[in-house]
Amino acid sequence: MPPKKNQTEPPLASKIEGDFGTGETSATTQPCAQGGGGGVAVAPRGGPQDPPRDLAAMNESRPAEAPPPAVNRDGLSYDTKHLAKHLPDTPQSAKLIKKEGAAHVFTDEATLRRVEEDLLTRGEPTGSVRGADRYGLRYDEPIGYRVDAAGNKLPLHYGEMKLDTATGKYHVIPRTGASK
Repeated sequence: MPPKKNQTEPPLASKIEGDFGTGETSATTQPCAQGGGGGVAVAPRGGPQDPPRDLAAMNESRPAEAPPPAVNRDGLSYDTKHLAKHLPDTPQSAKLIKKEGAAHVFTDEATLRRVEEDLLTRGEPTGSVRGADRYGLRYDEPIGYRVDAAGNKLPLHYGEMKLDTATGKYHVIPRTGASK
């Protein structure tokens, strides 16, 4: 209701309270003396009961939602016939070296399993090559090496999963890069 003509309007000092995502927001409004207009300035209420809010810190403290897995695991199984040929010092990797001149092997089985889990959860699809879907990830540290018949070792920093979509069987391989 507007003030009567011969009464002066009391200063605006209404309190605004509300939940703006934190449940503790409050401010006091004051008449705005700047600009000559009838605007209202909103000043945050200060004091120990209202500490400043760091929105980035609030978001960091929230539990992160897990991203969906890179590969749908339903119906998939590791193709164990490829396991030993990608591990060091096995008869199967020695046979591969003799037949093809080199073998790509993981540093150990624990590394193979870690790369397998990484590829299943966050592997990047690289397309279908030679009839198999491929997923890959690059690592900062070597995950394996390419060993040739002379015993030379080339460090490998890329893990690839080869998935046969017809059978649901897959295996992982250390490589220099994505299959082409």
